[in-house]
Amino acid sequence: MPGNKSQGFTFLELVVVIAIIGILAAIVAPNLRNRLPVYERNRFRTNINALLQIARQNAIATNKLHKIIFDLKKRTVSVEARTNKKLEKDKYEFKSISSRYLNSVYEWPENEFKFESFFIGNRDELKTIWSEKNESKIWFFITIEGIAQPVIINALDIKDIKDTKGPEKKGNGFSLVLNPFSAQFKEYDEFQKPNS
Repeated sequence: MPGNKSQGFTFLELVVVIAIIGILAAIVAPNLRNRLPVYERNRFRTNINALLQIARQNAIATNKLHKIIFDLKKRTVSVEARTNKKLEKDKYEFKSISSRYLNSVYEWPENEFKFESFFIGNRDELKTIWSEKNESKIWFFITIEGIAQPVIINALDIKDIKDTKGPEKKGNGFSLVLNPFSAQFKEYDEFQKPNS
């Protein structure tokens, strides 16, 4: 029957298509898995940078000193602005900045990062608060000109665990370095230290 053509795929064509899909999946799946920790670090940095941009713009607009607070126990970063109310000699009250359209607090997910050091200037505040004061909050300031204190955060991405020698496992290290003039963090793949 010359006019009767079969509609559909042959078994051989289906096997070839399934084999091609399997090869592509074998190539793509490991790459997607390796990108997940990088994506989470980028999301962390992006959310903090958004808060810093809000604080910087608000500091310039209101002519008030702003405080960026990292609470390591609650896993939050928040923004507060200085009020005119004096608490003690040379100490002023700070209040959270907020509006209907502005969120001044960011909370990062649990078991995502472990902070190794938190330099403000040349001083590692993480060692100071845990050893001397037994507190969980670290903060730095953004001035009325929109300039931030120099900050370096060194952390481990504990979701991206790599085998190390011995029984302990350690995550991949990364560093966030704050540009004081733009008040934005830049990420590095290796731990950074302040210039002495």
